[in-house]
Amino acid sequence: MGEWHRKVNAPNSGWRLVRTADDILAAQAEGTTGLIMGWQSLTPIGTNLERIAAFHALGLRIAQLTYNEASAAGDGCLEERGGGLTRFGRLVIPEMNRVGVGIDLSHCGDRTAFEAARTSDKPVFLTHANAKAVNDRVRNKLDETIRAVAATGGVIGVSIHGFMNWDGDPGHPPTLANFVRHAQHVADLVGVEHVGIGTDFSAV
Repeated sequence: MGEWHRKVNAPNSGWRLVRTADDILAAQAEGTTGLIMGWQSLTPIGTNLERIAAFHALGLRIAQLTYNEASAAGDGCLEERGGGLTRFGRLVIPEMNRVGVGIDLSHCGDRTAFEAARTSDKPVFLTHANAKAVNDRVRNKLDETIRAVAATGGVIGVSIHGFMNWDGDPGHPPTLANFVRHAQHVADLVGVEHVGIGTDFSAV
């Protein structure tokens, strides 16, 4: 986060740190790129809830509850036990809601993601995940999870990443047409207003 503050604050950096929605509009108006600081897991907070507010003050605006493995908040998508949210995770969610850090469930296991969506008072997000109903991959999400996310007012960022657009058969490589199948499935399931695009590819 310190490195990104240095980049954003450099003269003529071409970046603008996004702290509020107005900063997105300002970045568009001035022709700069808005940077929304986010994390792939909650590892930096350990088990200290107060750190959520502290990192929010530094610019954190979205974070995943888990990466692929378990965190103190819940199970990631590679955890076979599918344990869902922990007791700590049930404390984390209202605190993220309170201070204004968006909850990303992309790498969470389905049970964790479903329970988080049902627990949150604010919209939650699958910023880069596809539908298990189209391709049954460990990173994709069940229809009930997608519905739970949409029910919060959240958005599903359908991803072009090959792993999530593939059935695992080398004879069926990922295609753009298959990505469209995912986007159409999610739109049919919860409405196009809940569909975004989450490439899962870094541009920097």
